[in-house]
Amino acid sequence: MAKKIRFFFRRTNLNRYTITYLTALLDEYLPDFFELKIVDGFGELYKELSLNSEFISVVGYSLGVWEFKKHLEEISQLKRSFKDKVIIISGGPQASGLPEEILDRGADLVFIGEAEESLLSFLKDFYHSLELPSERIIKPQPLQDFNSYPPFAYKRGIFSPIELRRGCENKCFFCQTPYLFPQIRERDLDYVKKYANLLKEQGKKDLFFLLPDGLSYKQKNKGVNITYLEKFLKELSEEGFNLCWGYFPSEVFPTRVVNTPQVAKVLKKYVQNKKISLGCQTGSPRILELINRDHTLEDVRKAVKVLREEGFQVIVDIILGFPQEELSDRWQTLNFIKDLAQNYQAKFNLHYFIRLPQTPFFKLKPTPIEEEIKDEIYSLMKKGIAFGNFFKQLKTAFGNNKNEA
Repeated sequence: MAKKIRFFFRRTNLNRYTITYLTALLDEYLPDFFELKIVDGFGELYKELSLNSEFISVVGYSLGVWEFKKHLEEISQLKRSFKDKVIIISGGPQASGLPEEILDRGADLVFIGEAEESLLSFLKDFYHSLELPSERIIKPQPLQDFNSYPPFAYKRGIFSPIELRRGCENKCFFCQTPYLFPQIRERDLDYVKKYANLLKEQGKKDLFFLLPDGLSYKQKNKGVNITYLEKFLKELSEEGFNLCWGYFPSEVFPTRVVNTPQVAKVLKKYVQNKKISLGCQTGSPRILELINRDHTLEDVRKAVKVLREEGFQVIVDIILGFPQEELSDRWQTLNFIKDLAQNYQAKFNLHYFIRLPQTPFFKLKPTPIEEEIKDEIYSLMKKGIAFGNFFKQLKTAFGNNKNEA
């Protein structure tokens, strides 16, 4: 055909894993269709689009909560400047939950949910017809074997954690994962070995994994499949890889540790990370029930103790500002933090509640934080007990109005 398609992915620090994955997808299945380029800045993207070319330009945005407003402004500016000369498509968590808003700001198409096959299908059709579909909100198409999609763009030397598991059974009311990905998908050990060896060819031996709950992999009846997990870690370790498991970008659920405490010894034997992330979210029993967390505070305490006894530094995730949360709940949480810090040297990653589309809590307002609570959090951070983006997230939720926050 006379014209080819230039495809640009707009990459940022927060969507880089997704962009790497999608780049790998297009490299694998549509290698000759595009001049594909990843751009890291809006200025660079604008300059590329301004160049005279016989190519048709398509820009892909993966939209998450933290950069949503910024990226909407970019989309609007691109559409005002280039109009129909540039096709703008978007996907990701925010796009899946708020497609109409994105279309209103100038995007041509929005891809909902799992978009591997729907994206490939659209691009194939567009390559041949140069016409957009009449339906602007593109629904998911059935995926092939989950093992058939490469985890990173190894042909370009661009790597990211390997997504081992997609979806989560723990339907916490504030979390988007189980609602965005209602079907659980997992990848196999042979898949991991294949791509791990490609990493090794590039001189890399560190393996990181993406899965919402690090101990849910190949689970049995919601319990830890410790036999498979040990086999998985052992075989990769024996091949010379350094494994990071149960820490960013993953965590572990308290009851899995409590019900299968020997898993801590397995992790200690095979993984390189000395820190384990533990989901907790609150120190208030009332709020635990309200947000649909299927564990107790005692479960958290026991899990921290088990992991600490094996030498792990436990990083506990905490969210403040849930809808219907009261001052007494926040003090319970802060006192719980102090207790675990004193007895088990736990550290705490603090967050402020942010509403996410598709979740039961999306239409509920976060609770403002009192000055006395803010002062206590400042003190915990100063002592090194707590860290995180709590105050940045608080500002995102309420803007610059200190009276509201």
